[in-house]
Amino acid sequence: MEENRELSEPIALLIRAEGAGRGSGFFVGKNLIATNIHVVAGATSISAELVGTETKFVVEGITAFDSKNDLVILKIAGEGIPLPIGDSDLLQHGDAVQVIGYPREKYKVTEGPIHSIRDSDKWIRMKFKTDGGNSGAPVLNGNGEVIAVAVANADYFTFAVPVKTVKMLLARMHEIEPLIQWQKREQIRAYVCLRQGQNKHSPYLYPEAIADLDKAIQLNPNCVYFYQSRGNVRFQLGKLKTDEGNLVEAQQHYRGTIDDYTKAIKLCPDYVSVYHSRGAAKSILGQSKFDEGKVKEAQNHYRDAIDDYTKGIELCANLAIVYNNRADTKWHFGKSEEALGNVEAVKDLYQAALIDINTAIELDSDVALFHHTRGQIKAALGDYSAAIENYKKASEIDPDYTDVCKDLELAKKALEQTKGGPTED
Repeated sequence: MEENRELSEPIALLIRAEGAGRGSGFFVGKNLIATNIHVVAGATSISAELVGTETKFVVEGITAFDSKNDLVILKIAGEGIPLPIGDSDLLQHGDAVQVIGYPREKYKVTEGPIHSIRDSDKWIRMKFKTDGGNSGAPVLNGNGEVIAVAVANADYFTFAVPVKTVKMLLARMHEIEPLIQWQKREQIRAYVCLRQGQNKHSPYLYPEAIADLDKAIQLNPNCVYFYQSRGNVRFQLGKLKTDEGNLVEAQQHYRGTIDDYTKAIKLCPDYVSVYHSRGAAKSILGQSKFDEGKVKEAQNHYRDAIDDYTKGIELCANLAIVYNNRADTKWHFGKSEEALGNVEAVKDLYQAALIDINTAIELDSDVALFHHTRGQIKAALGDYSAAIENYKKASEIDPDYTDVCKDLELAKKALEQTKGGPTED
């Protein structure tokens, strides 16, 4: 069960990186602090503090870093109290952990269970999301020992690097490297480009964001998250072009998205979120082809998308959003078969979609999108009463979820036609 609460006595550090941003960190030695590279990359100066106290530390330089795992060890002027280090090799599914950091510069702990451990790099998936500002935060086990370092969020998970990696980094520390010199390294400049690209959220800035991420990849072509981030921006740009009615350009961006996610998967073959994202890109490319009247081509993309979602489920069977999106793709696939007049194939796909969405709702019944998806599938099967109930449930869960309104009215009209009279609200 996820829980967020404030703590009275801080044990983690707020990292202030001038010219970069804010994050979290913790002592791994009397004068050594661990945090994420992306927290401090590009900073002109770095300080750390125990918020609520008068204790502040100035960073003198860098003693070790690991660009693949987004970790850096900072050398400070002064001394602090190192946190006890645990054994990340002993972690198991379901173990309770705490992430202690500074979301919005406010000291908090977020509690929840370990979901799984990724085979390729041993990164830990925790079954809850943390807010921005927790990057670099210590992850503690039930004994109060650090077992990981929080690094990223994706698909309702918080990811963390096992503390074993931190131990290995400490074992190969070098002489203190001045901050200004360290910032000139290509691997670090790549993280600066990554942040610049990720901070360009406005649609009109998407091309600039892609250019920033191009630079990041040129500087460090072996980081999975650079490809993932560029793929994410290309996907959003594709959706923007779709909304503008420019299907040709939209499809180019979707193909670029798929290519980026494929490169990310080559670097990290069991990264569930990327399989999920690539499936979404293939599915929306299929929808775009269907809108052009290229039904067979659309179906090929739907099949590929379903394969990606299935792979994601094989790697992580309890992620509800993947079941929802596979259900949605099967629903679109069914619509394409309906356009071809393949009655039996239509029925099979809608029934398969229903099984998937039922699983998604069993895993998480409080997501409006899932009930909307089930409503669409029920309507496709001709069960308009059930569709209406699902649409109403979606609105009940999230009154601001307006996507369902049009489908609700269509279902009511369809039910009127089958019954020969108006339906009750």
